Amino acid sequence: MKKPSSPDSSVTGLRLDPVVAISFAVAVIFFVISGAVAYFNFEAIRVGNENIAQSHRAIIALDELLSSVQDAETGWSAPMRWSGFSLNA
Repeated sequence: MKKPSSPDSSVTGLRLDPVVAISFAVAVIFFVISGAVAYFNFEAIRVGNENIAQSHRAIIALDELLSSVQDAETGWSAPMRWSGFSLNA
């Protein structure tokens, strides 16, 4: 049996219809752009989460400071009253 010959069998390579090649290029460009957008969105979310965590740390530090100030404010007289000791002797 005789093999069907291609129009140009001496040239090796991938021959695509121009419409298929353009469609493939558009699809690849679409996915590259989609990936870039996803990456930048994830980076924005990561930065936002870091800012939220920093705000939480600041709130906790301020809460501890307020608690310390309240303890210092009430801490001078409360233990003395409970022990029966009075400064107004």
